[in-house]
Amino acid sequence: MKDRIKKYSLHWALGGTNASGGLEQNAYELEKLCEFILEKNIQTYTEIGCAAGQLLRFMRDELGLNTVGITLEPRDSHADLPIIHGNSTDPEIIKIAKMCDLYFIDGDHSYLGVKSDYLNYKGFCKYMAFHDILGQRDCEGVSKFWNEIKDQYEFFEFIDSNTEIASGIGIIKIQNI
Repeated sequence: MKDRIKKYSLHWALGGTNASGGLEQNAYELEKLCEFILEKNIQTYTEIGCAAGQLLRFMRDELGLNTVGITLEPRDSHADLPIIHGNSTDPEIIKIAKMCDLYFIDGDHSYLGVKSDYLNYKGFCKYMAFHDILGQRDCEGVSKFWNEIKDQYEFFEFIDSNTEIASGIGIIKIQNI
């Protein structure tokens, strides 16, 4: 496994000088998520809603995580990534889900979509993270659901103070393994 304590803070995704790559997460919030992953010794990571796959690739290549993605449509950018294509609510997809340290929910941003992913996958992880907990840019369903469940768990929130670019990442601790 790669050295997981590398100086990732200079990476383009975390505010470095090379801005290419297409990550959709806020750099500050992503850096806080990376610190959390290192602090909690996260080794396995499943992402629901991979878009172009850049975050999944980042987690695999930069943090050395054992990764899996679940997303609807295949894209050329998924070619070298371990991605299962299909709807995260499909019973056949859920049936092949694996136990994992961290599930990152970033697929269907509707209230029912995020709630379904939570209910379907919470039994497979120690921690579950949600992207877009501030509900901006048509993500109100994530915010509503996050605010309903977060107080039921030990939770962590990573929110950029610049509200113009903030999306918010929230994490709940599901299991004490």
